[in-house]
Amino acid sequence: MLERSDFGNYTLSVPFKIGFSFEKPIASAAITVGNIELEVPNIVLHAFTTPDGTGTPVATVTDSFPPGATEEIRRKEISIQANGIRFLSIQTGVQGAPAIAFVDHLVVEGADLAAKTLSWKTSGGGAQFEYSIEGAALTQPAKISVYWSKGPSFVQRIGSPVFTQDSALTVGSHTATIPVTKIGLPPKGARYLIAAIDQEDNKVGEINENNNVASWKSNLAGQAWFDAYQSLYPYSKSTSELKPAFAAKVNKFISAMRNAGATVTIQTTYRSEGRAYLMHYAWGIAKLGSNPASVPPRDDVDIRWDFGNAALSRQAAQQMVDAFGIVYPPALNTNHAQRIAIDMSISWTAATFKIKKANGQIVSITSGTKNGNNAKLWTVGQSYGVLKLPADKPHWSADGG
Repeated sequence: MLERSDFGNYTLSVPFKIGFSFEKPIASAAITVGNIELEVPNIVLHAFTTPDGTGTPVATVTDSFPPGATEEIRRKEISIQANGIRFLSIQTGVQGAPAIAFVDHLVVEGADLAAKTLSWKTSGGGAQFEYSIEGAALTQPAKISVYWSKGPSFVQRIGSPVFTQDSALTVGSHTATIPVTKIGLPPKGARYLIAAIDQEDNKVGEINENNNVASWKSNLAGQAWFDAYQSLYPYSKSTSELKPAFAAKVNKFISAMRNAGATVTIQTTYRSEGRAYLMHYAWGIAKLGSNPASVPPRDDVDIRWDFGNAALSRQAAQQMVDAFGIVYPPALNTNHAQRIAIDMSISWTAATFKIKKANGQIVSITSGTKNGNNAKLWTVGQSYGVLKLPADKPHWSADGG
């Protein structure tokens, strides 16, 4: 609020005109105008959004002085409201009737829209946007827009808003609730959800235009989460990441298969516990119908499985299943994390597949599948100390688990 009362007399001419220009937009003004004259003229107050008072007024107020005796000082307070006022024009007096007119007092207030917080609702999903209207009430609502974004600033937004709503008008704190069905799954590249007020069309002139955006860093499951954070939970396809004793056994077994003409492709050796957690519960939610709200949290994995909407939660989990390339149900407590397991695809084309056991004995495989699911190949692997888990097609380990 700005208040001044040291204007003094401005003119002896009639009609009396004066203008006030404001560096920052204001939302309301109260002006006390005085005169000394016989007539009782009107007072006309115009508000403009231009800094020089050109163009069409956004608001006009007309009033009159109270009656009084000749040469009596009369005062009248007149108020006006509009969004984004940059110039006020005051006119009073009667043509041909000289008098003294003056502005005695001026009080102005500017509105400010402030984005406070954007947060995820733990109950029922969706987001909650807290904002305030300060200084003065609005004469028209501002637009609230919610976007997915690459970062916390408005210029980093992605595509069109997922949600829009008119703001309140009254001074005070307000809340806008964004349904999870409007938010949907984070798109590719999205790291944040942002809420902006009066940022697109800028209809409300504000004292401060730099506090209109709030952001929430998303931890919602899905492809966007995978793209952003899966590298924090490493895995390897190299046998060098296995425990040395087991790695030596695996390398000998793989060499024996390749020497016999098999094609061997290593899919996974080491898998961190965090990655195992992600793969296990993504599969459970997407494929087994597990309740996302019941997934236990893990301190080193910042992910939100539960969207507050069953369909969206499953879709997000399926995106992660696809991104991880999961084909078989992943174990939570896996030997991969202990560096004593390997997943590999194995195949051959020969009608008779001849392979050496660890003791040098030749085993001829002439029946069954021509891949890692052949039980005779399992016995060969066992001779090297690499045991097959029958329920998991590509999985071999030091103990069969």
